[in-house]
Amino acid sequence: MTIATQVPRQHEGGLEYIKWWLEIHKSARLVIIDTLQKFRKLLSGKNSMYTEDYDAISDIKKLADDFNVAFLVIHHLKKAMAEDWLNEISGSQGIAGAADTIFSLKRARTENFGTLHRTGRDVEEKDFTLQLDGFVWTLREDADNFTMPKWKKEIVDYLKEHEEVSPTTLSHVLNMPLNTAQTNLNRLLKEGTLKRAGYGLYKLS
Repeated sequence: MTIATQVPRQHEGGLEYIKWWLEIHKSARLVIIDTLQKFRKLLSGKNSMYTEDYDAISDIKKLADDFNVAFLVIHHLKKAMAEDWLNEISGSQGIAGAADTIFSLKRARTENFGTLHRTGRDVEEKDFTLQLDGFVWTLREDADNFTMPKWKKEIVDYLKEHEEVSPTTLSHVLNMPLNTAQTNLNRLLKEGTLKRAGYGLYKLS
């Protein structure tokens, strides 16, 4: 493994540096760029954001294709929530449009489990449940097979049998204070387990 902490930006020799490294490491199978914002050319404002985002990823993708090596490009999400998780990617849809596969990992700050969303050109669109143990994420194919907070399991189990729920209904069904029901629903919304089904209504993502 080679770790480089000082690399020129993409347009200032960064891509040439990675190309040089790949040429002398013929067995390489993975290049990680962390983060895209630190590597890419800064937005010039001369073109649309979509165009500049698309071009940034396309140039990286071309290098990956030329060497038949996987590139994992780390990027951030917006703070604002969206109905479609793809719209939470920071920047424009040009990033998702140029990449072969997109993953989005989301978890509540204090929880040890998260949801990994996946979509792409040649992969099945799917969500995975992951559990964090120290610094290691473990894949859990079935969310029911690992321990989750009781309050979350109760809400998820309820919504597996009902299409949607409101805070008031949840408060009544699970016998919890209304403000607690609202807080818990918002937490699951933020982590991606739930999405809005209408005004004041929630359903499973």
